[in-house]
Amino acid sequence: MILAPEQELTIVALRLAILEKAATGLGVLAFVWATVVLLGGFVTNIKPFDFWVVSALLLTEGTRVFSRSHELEWQHAAGGSVRLHSKLKSASSNTLLAIRSALSNIHVIPGEQQQSSDRGDESFASDACRLRVPAPVNFDGFHVKRTWSWNTVPLVPYSHRYFSARRISFILHVLQLASAVVTIGFSLARLIQQDYVISRSSSSSNQVRTNLGSGLNIFYSLSLVEASIFLAERAYLEYNLRMKELLVKVARKSQLGEDLLDFIRQFFYDVYSKCLKESIFVGLNLDLVTYSIAKIQSNSGNEQLGGVLMLSTLITQEQFLEDTLRTVGTTPGVTERLLEMITWRNRQEKEIRRSASKILCQLVIHKSNSFRVMAIAGALEGILTLLLDEGDSDEELEFDNSELTLHGLRMLKTLAKDDKNCVQIGNTRGLLSILVANIEIKGREKALGQKSQKKILKKTLQLLQRLVSTKGEHGRALKRDITKIVFTLPNLRDVLQHCGAHPVLRGLAVDIITSLALDDGIKENIAGTGGLVHSLLALFLKDEHDQEGIEFTVRLKAGEAVYLLVLKSSKNSSRVIRSHQMLESFIAILKAGNQDVSACAGNILRSIWPYLCHDEQLEIASETSWLLQEITQAHGKQLEAFLGLAASTVPVSTEILSNGRKELVSKVMNLTFHEASLELPRTRRHTVELALALMKRDGYFIRAFRAQGMKEQLQRMLDTISDVDNFITFSGAMGLTLHAQAMEELISLALEEVDKDHH
Repeated sequence: MILAPEQELTIVALRLAILEKAATGLGVLAFVWATVVLLGGFVTNIKPFDFWVVSALLLTEGTRVFSRSHELEWQHAAGGSVRLHSKLKSASSNTLLAIRSALSNIHVIPGEQQQSSDRGDESFASDACRLRVPAPVNFDGFHVKRTWSWNTVPLVPYSHRYFSARRISFILHVLQLASAVVTIGFSLARLIQQDYVISRSSSSSNQVRTNLGSGLNIFYSLSLVEASIFLAERAYLEYNLRMKELLVKVARKSQLGEDLLDFIRQFFYDVYSKCLKESIFVGLNLDLVTYSIAKIQSNSGNEQLGGVLMLSTLITQEQFLEDTLRTVGTTPGVTERLLEMITWRNRQEKEIRRSASKILCQLVIHKSNSFRVMAIAGALEGILTLLLDEGDSDEELEFDNSELTLHGLRMLKTLAKDDKNCVQIGNTRGLLSILVANIEIKGREKALGQKSQKKILKKTLQLLQRLVSTKGEHGRALKRDITKIVFTLPNLRDVLQHCGAHPVLRGLAVDIITSLALDDGIKENIAGTGGLVHSLLALFLKDEHDQEGIEFTVRLKAGEAVYLLVLKSSKNSSRVIRSHQMLESFIAILKAGNQDVSACAGNILRSIWPYLCHDEQLEIASETSWLLQEITQAHGKQLEAFLGLAASTVPVSTEILSNGRKELVSKVMNLTFHEASLELPRTRRHTVELALALMKRDGYFIRAFRAQGMKEQLQRMLDTISDVDNFITFSGAMGLTLHAQAMEELISLALEEVDKDHH
């Protein structure tokens, strides 16, 4: 059974509560016994010494019970601070800031509009002129409030330093120990002495002596046992807290630093207090997660800071991650408070903001929690504030905003897994412009040497890649919104040109361009961006012997992007054709390249074929005369590309396969039985196109196909046509770009050709 670290604290608190309640119960019983039986019934018979001892014990017991109940209150107040030596500004810097604020003069600024604060406060001053007063400084690191705080309230005038919560708690603790020791001392002494009754005349009855002695023995025994139980409780507490260092042990197991040790101590005393005031089993239901949530929802800056620091650590622990995320996500008001916290931009609250953003990053991993976040009005605007790089003034410490930016990008990237969220992200005012600005690297190449800046660029590219991959009409509109930003395409081009040492970044940029090129209305804008097509061609045509790895993957992606750009686009095809020695490079790749690379080159040549001059077509047909022979051996995407290119080259070829014609006919016939699929959507179409081209070129193929049953097979294909056969490109299962000729029309032409009688 796996136990949470804080369960060690709750079980100790439970045991202490049992001892304390037992001691308190015995103390109350002794109190009642003394007041009702002894002092009430035998006050005239006991010795004055015993009278005063009983009275003193009642006083000490009352002191102990009173001190115990109030010690927990002061312990709670004394344990509620966070040690901020590593989190906030140093004391000397705070002092300098206070002096500067105090020395700054009040001045009038005519006609200036005061900016509303990050908390949404409104401006009430007139537009004509405005008084600007130095902001009050609180040395705890948070804004001055209109109410007293436990650590600043002067309980006794002019002596606040001597009557702090910690001191008062210590005094009450000492009083309890002293009371218990006095009780044990007096009780033991009187139980040993046993001289309880006043020496009087023989008229004193033996029964009175016996009853009085028994009554005092019972009282002193109850007092002795009660005080002993209390001291045992205190010893058990000190043993766990000091000798075993239980708080430090729990902090270490929970991966919480020393800064939060006081909050763990406060958690322990809160659990102990609840076990005392309510059922002893109430504390077993408390844990550090719910405690942190309660602190986050408080109005105290110190408690908010401690709560988010604690929760940001707890939410990263794998063992209890599911339970923690569920608790945080389903607790009313927590997500709203965290979203509010990430919009706080005051210097004193940057640590709260950082921790809150870290919690939200983990929170949105759960799909149900991401829905809750998106359902909150202004959630995306709040996340947007994390992406705004606002530098600190000269009077403030420099703060690294890159971590906040990364948290914001991670949140958006996680939320963007849902297409509906992508649409909302795209509609958030100013967000797309910020993302495009983040991928600008021209003049900032040295910044890529910084790990944080490289991460920001990578996360931004990944987010843009996800946004442009959104399907449907909303996705098409989102693509156009992104390309309407004039710096989008130039920035992507710069990533291709200046990130040679970072192939992952190049690959992401190519992915974005590829997704944008699926839209016929955008592809010409892409190709019209100076140097972009050239950069893609350079990536694809470079000679590499490495046939795997990230750089090879980027090469394939670049070829796919070029193919989509030239597809059914005369302008873009002309731009590619004008590239230096383009045809020679493509033919070389087609011959000696990897199967995937040669397939991509074949698709590009097939797409630009209609825009080549006759001499260029003859040159390509002559250099690729081996294609028909390769078709009999190729498979997959390479086969699909070779079929399409061969269907284009056959009509202008000077020679049509002198050897291996039977194998070619057999291969083509077998391919006609394949159903169209999204993996290979053009194989069946290109097969029909090649068969039609062969039959038009040579009567031998008409007779051979007819003998193989081509007519019957073509008629069967008419009954199995689907839209997959009619589209060239797809977005998921949705077709985007149509073929110029419908599949039905193409099969009809092939049927007419197979019926002809060529000699």
